[in-house]
This record gives sequence, C-alpha cells and structure tokens, in this order.
Amino acid sequence: MARRSDHSKAQLEGIIFDAANKLIEENSLEGLSARKLATDIGYTAGTIYSFYENLNELILKVNGKTLDLLYKKIDKASSTNKDKNKAVKAIAEAYLDYAKKDMNRFRALYEFNYGDQLPDWYQAKVKMIFDLIEGRLTANQCSDTSEINAKVLWSGLHGIAILSLSGKLNNVKLKSSKLLLDSFVDIFLRGLAK
Repeated sequence: MARRSDHSKAQLEGIIFDAANKLIEENSLEGLSARKLATDIGYTAGTIYSFYENLNELILKVNGKTLDLLYKKIDKASSTNKDKNKAVKAIAEAYLDYAKKDMNRFRALYEFNYGDQLPDWYQAKVKMIFDLIEGRLTANQCSDTSEINAKVLWSGLHGIAILSLSGKLNNVKLKSSKLLLDSFVDIFLRGLAK
C-alpha cells in the first residue's frame, strides 16, 4: 500500500479521479464504491474523502469530464458542415456513436441522481452543449424558439440512445437505432422548416 508521502496532494487527487474514471468506464456506476476505489489506488477510503466530500461529488467530477468529451465529439462532427441540416445530422450521429462507444460513461452521466442543485461549473458544461446544438440549429440566426428546439432535439436523441443501449428497440421490432435516428432527425428538421 502506498504511503501519503509517496504522492503530492495534486498527484493523489489525480490518481483518485483517474481510478474512479476507469471504474466507471469499465462498469458504469455499479463498479464504483469507496472500498473498491481505495483498493485500486492503494490508499484508504479516508484518503478519498479528504479530497471529495462523498462519492457523489467524485461522480459529478467524472461526469463533468464526460460532458467535455461529448461536447468535443459533437462539436468536431458538426463544425465542418455549413449546411444546418447536415450539421444537425452530424450531431445526432455523433451523440449516438458516443453513447454506444463509451456506454458506461454515458450511462453514468444520465443514471446518477444529482439531487436538486447542480454546481455552477456543471451547469455551465451542460449549457455549453445546448448552446452548441442551438447554434447549429439556428445557423447563426436568432430565433425565439431555438432554445426549446435544442432541448427537443436532445431529448429525442437521448431517448433513442437509451433505447438502443438498453436493447428496448427490439420491443418495438426495430433493429437499427441508426434508422430510427435518421427518421427522427428528418422529421424534426422538416418541422423546423415549416
């Protein structure tokens, strides 16, 4: 077992964060406990709590990183498309792709119950994603409904991603989440064009 003097405070905080991140990547939230994390890093659970008030705070930090990764993915996918419709389709595809490729982190992002109040830093990350979607939807033209449209689009994308990951698409005899995604985005965009 490592001793406290083996790592600086900053190094130890990074070790804890990285180990929690890895446990969530491999097992979603079910794989994360203070005991498991302490064992993995070679310190006591008390060491973890000297950096984080509780596991919820640590999960929130890991989920904040997930939001950053998701933002980068949808920004990269959609930034090269000048055409609004192509940009929105690129966002949709990138969102579903992220959910499938990084399923456990994605699940942890949405399965964790944060309670009533999210910290400002976390709300800013969520807002960044919605601002990006809103910007692609409006193609730099202001709209009174652009904020709600961004949230409707996200809700639909998220629903399709969750159904796909949970295997529930089979219940409605739909084998391809991509087909459902493409249909949803096409219908959504036609509705915006009216």
